[in-house]
Amino acid sequence: MRSKQVFSFLLSSLLVFFLPSCQQAEEEKVTLTLNYPLSDQCALLDALTKKFPDIDFQTDFYKGRNPSGYILQQLVKDDASDLVISPSLPSAEVQKDALLDLSAYSFANSYQSDIWASYQNEGKIYVLPGPLGVKFFAYNKTLFTENNWAVPTTFDELVTLCQTIYQKGGITPLSLSGANNQTCFSLLTSLAHTFDAFNSLPATWLTSYSQGTGSCKEGLSDGVSALNQLIKAHAFSFDDMNLWNGSTYDNFINKRKSAILYVSNGQALLDSLITKKSNTDEFASFPFLGKENTHQLLETSALMNFGLAKRLGEKGQEKKLEAGLKVLSFLSSVEGMVAMSGNSKSTVYPLNGVTTPEISPFFQNVFFLSSQALIANPLNEYFNDVIPTIGKNLRDDIFSNISPSHLLDDLDYLHAYNLQEVNKGAYGEFSQDFSKEQTAQLMADVLDSKKLADVSLAALGERKDGVFDENGASWGKVYQGKLSENFINIPVLKDGNIITISLPGKYLKKLISLGLKITNRSQKVYFPLYVSGMKVIKDSNSKEVTSLTKDGTEVEDEKNYTLAYVTNDLFLSSLKEIAPDFTYQETNSRLDFYKVYQGYLVNNSPLSPSI
Repeated sequence: MRSKQVFSFLLSSLLVFFLPSCQQAEEEKVTLTLNYPLSDQCALLDALTKKFPDIDFQTDFYKGRNPSGYILQQLVKDDASDLVISPSLPSAEVQKDALLDLSAYSFANSYQSDIWASYQNEGKIYVLPGPLGVKFFAYNKTLFTENNWAVPTTFDELVTLCQTIYQKGGITPLSLSGANNQTCFSLLTSLAHTFDAFNSLPATWLTSYSQGTGSCKEGLSDGVSALNQLIKAHAFSFDDMNLWNGSTYDNFINKRKSAILYVSNGQALLDSLITKKSNTDEFASFPFLGKENTHQLLETSALMNFGLAKRLGEKGQEKKLEAGLKVLSFLSSVEGMVAMSGNSKSTVYPLNGVTTPEISPFFQNVFFLSSQALIANPLNEYFNDVIPTIGKNLRDDIFSNISPSHLLDDLDYLHAYNLQEVNKGAYGEFSQDFSKEQTAQLMADVLDSKKLADVSLAALGERKDGVFDENGASWGKVYQGKLSENFINIPVLKDGNIITISLPGKYLKKLISLGLKITNRSQKVYFPLYVSGMKVIKDSNSKEVTSLTKDGTEVEDEKNYTLAYVTNDLFLSSLKEIAPDFTYQETNSRLDFYKVYQGYLVNNSPLSPSI
C-alpha cells in the first residue's frame, strides 16, 4: 500500500515538473494566417502542418469568381494574411506598399535567373512564383518524320511550314481551342512578346498603356503582323472554332487532325492525354520563335505566387517572421511546389537545376526548352479588361481568315473607355468594412430580399477543426467602398441556385441550433447558419434556439414553414440527422444567387452590417 502511495507521489511530482514546460511549448506555438484561393485546400495545408508542427496555420480561403481582385483588395486594405498566396502578380506599387522584401533571403536565389529577373521590382523581390504553367507549341513528332517536315527554328520557317501542311490537305497546320476567347488573345500577345523581347523596343509602353496615356500599337503591332501571316498561310481551321481544350487536344493526339498545337493552359490535361493516347505517335515541343534562330521565348505563368505581408518585418513580429520565412523556404523547393500543385508529372518548376524522375517524358522536353529559351511572364495578363470583347472579335477573325489589323484601334478605344467607366455604374456601396460573419449575414439578407420563403439561411465557407465548408454562401468579406461590374470580388457561391423547402417549426429550430453538418475523414463538424426573415435568440452556453419568431409571433413546432438556401447538398445531410423520417420536397427557384446579390446592392446601398 505504501509503495503505491510513493509511486503516486512520484508521478504527481513528475507531472508538476513537466506540465509547465508542455504548456509553455504549446503557448510558444507561432500562429500564421494564410489565404489559399484554390479548390483543393487540404493538400497544401496537410503538407504545411506535417512539415511545421510548431506553427498553427489559420486559414482564410476564397472560392469566389475573382480571387485576384479579392486578394488585391485585401492587400490595399492592409487586411491580407501573413502568408499571401495569389494566382496573379499584384502591381508593382501594391507589392512595395503591402509585401515584405525577400531579396536578401537565400531561398529567393534558388530560382532560375530569367524567373528572378522577371519578378524583380526596382531591384527587390516581394513575390516568388510557385509551379509554372507554360505557353508553347506541341507537335506530332511522328507525323513530322513521316512527311519530312523540319521543326521550325524561326517564325518565317513556321509560316512556311504551315503553308506546306495546308497544301498537303487533310491536316490543320496549327490548332488552338477556338471556343476560348482568351486562348486566341493569348496567342496574339505571345507572338508580340517574342518579337518585343528580341528588339530594342523598351517594355515601358505597358506602363503608359495601363495608365491610359499610351497605345497598344507600340508593343502589339508585330504580334498582329505575325498573326496575320499565319492566317494568310491558312494555319488555322474553321472546324476548331467551337472546340474546347479536350476536343482540340484529342484531335491533335489521337485523331491526327492537326500537326501543331498551341498550348496556353491545360498542360496536365495534355500530358494525361498523351499518356493515354490510342496510337504509337510521339510528341515534342518548341517555343515561340522570332526572326533569328536564337530568338526563342517561353512564356511562363505561376499557378500561384506567394509572399509575406509587410507587417511581419515590424518590431514585435520576429517570431512570425521567422515562421513565415521557413514556410517560404519550403514553398521554394520541389517538395513545396508539389504540395501546391498536387501534380509532379506535368509541373514545370522555376528552380535552378531541378530534375525529377517523376516528370513525364513529354515534359522532360519542356524542361529542356526552359533551359534554352528566354523565359518571361505572359503579356496577356495586362489586357484582362478587354479580353472578353476583343478576344471574341479576334477569334472570329482567326477562324474566318480575316486580317486582324483593325484590332489595335479597337483595343485602344475599349481600354480607354474602361478606364473612364471604372468608377461609374456601381451596383452599390458599403458604408464600412464587414467582418466575415457580417458578410455571411448579408448573404442571408440578400436571399431573404426575394421573399421566397418564411426564413432564409446562409453558411459562411470556412475551415473549422480541420474540416472545410466548401459550399458556403459566402467566402471572405466585403470592404468599404463601391462595387461595380468589374470589381465584384465578394466570394458569392458561384452559380448557386436558390432552393426552398418546407419544414415543421420544431425541425427548423433544431437545424438553426445544430448548424450545417459536414463530415470529413470520419470527423463530424457543425458550422453556424446565419438567419434572415426570423428573429433568433439562442442560449449563450448551449447555443440552442430558445426563441424563434416570425413578425413577432413565436414559431409553432408542428406548423410548416418554408426556408430558402443556396444550393447545397449539405443542408439535406443536416436535415436528415435532425429529422430522419421526414419527407423533404425541394423547389428550385431557378434564380441565380449572383444576380440576386447584384440587385440587392442596387436597391439597398449604402449597405451597413445587420449584425
